[in-house]
Amino acid sequence: MTGLVLCGGNSERMGRDKAFLELDGKTLLQLQVARLEAAGCDEVLISGPRGRGYEAAGKRLVEDEVCGAGPLAGLCAGLKAARGVHVLAVAVDLPGLTVDFLRWLREEAGDRDMMCPESERGYEPLCAVYRRSVCLPIMQQRLAENRLSLQEIVQQIARDAKARIILPREWKVWGETLLRNWNEP
Repeated sequence: MTGLVLCGGNSERMGRDKAFLELDGKTLLQLQVARLEAAGCDEVLISGPRGRGYEAAGKRLVEDEVCGAGPLAGLCAGLKAARGVHVLAVAVDLPGLTVDFLRWLREEAGDRDMMCPESERGYEPLCAVYRRSVCLPIMQQRLAENRLSLQEIVQQIARDAKARIILPREWKVWGETLLRNWNEP
């Protein structure tokens, strides 16, 4: 399994790059890389633009092929570059993630094409497992058509492939803030 840290958003509400916010003496980027490694990912990639300092985390940086297409472009770049059969993708701005949850997510994926949590806000596609061979073509087609909604993509994969949607009662055992992102100071 390949781990993928999704960086590169504009962080407009935060006012600075969230990847470099610190928690417990480490940047969020360093924390996510370490969590993915501890969860058993054989390879960890970082998705984001060059020149922002993401390379300092010591992992291979993959750039979006389509600029301005949001997290879908980052997912496509990461899935395309990954060596693993599955990709465990996490947004950099999810400080509440735990190694135990990521390990569980990785193990539960098994032979599924996708594992994606659902919350009160909808699907949580920026903390999910994707099978490259199934999900990448769907995501690339949507990207080419400029249909960028990850909610719709998760719906399509869940409908057409072997997927599992993780209900809140299942993931909240790891804490209410597990999938809460940092958007503002």
